[in-house]
Amino acid sequence: MKSEVIVALIAGLVAVIGALITILGQVRITKLAHGLTRMRQLESEDANISKITAMYNDPLLSSALDLQRRLFSISEHGFLRQKFQDRQVDKEHAIRSTLYRIAEYLGWCEILRSEIQFVGWGKKERNRILRQKLEGVTQAFIHGGHNIPLYIPRTVQRAIGEIMITIRQYPDAERSQCIGYAQFIKQLKNPEFAIWFENLNNDIEKIATKDDSDKSRLMSLQKTVMSLIEFLDPDGIRWPKEQWIYPV
Repeated sequence: MKSEVIVALIAGLVAVIGALITILGQVRITKLAHGLTRMRQLESEDANISKITAMYNDPLLSSALDLQRRLFSISEHGFLRQKFQDRQVDKEHAIRSTLYRIAEYLGWCEILRSEIQFVGWGKKERNRILRQKLEGVTQAFIHGGHNIPLYIPRTVQRAIGEIMITIRQYPDAERSQCIGYAQFIKQLKNPEFAIWFENLNNDIEKIATKDDSDKSRLMSLQKTVMSLIEFLDPDGIRWPKEQWIYPV
């Protein structure tokens, strides 16, 4: 074989190898670029979720505290039984204020859920645990089935949360928040609103009037909500721990 041909073949082989190296390098660079892009997206998701959870941490904590205190008062101090023995106005207030504490908590959960669904939960461990704690409370209301006091199906929890949300205009932006107690009482006169609370209303009356009410059920709910509170405020900075449980 002539030397010219050999040189040409070698040159061609070198060119092919060079092209393959270039292609492999470009593929590797592309993969690295995609990896960096995804990493930035995850970091952005984490930043967004941290911003959202920080924004709603305090109202969620406050509503969880109010709910947990009421559950504790009912199970350990006979709050409902006592109020039902007093004046009619006390009975009505006991029912409505208990309904509101449940509904307000579900409202803030729905607000947080609706905000987060657009950015995802990210990859941070804290976000994963928060999601688990919220799901734990959801499951606690479902656990036991229809014949258990304060049983609320998942879809009803979501529905109650939705109807509790209002939009308010602030100088910098519009913000979602829960309706206040006065507005809640007014809305209960609306049949389309009140229908979501009929079963809960009946459950509260049963708890207040029956001696065989399932106390363990209420205690289980209370402890599950307390677990969320301990996560949201582990050092008792926002709310002193001595105020976490007292009759209210």
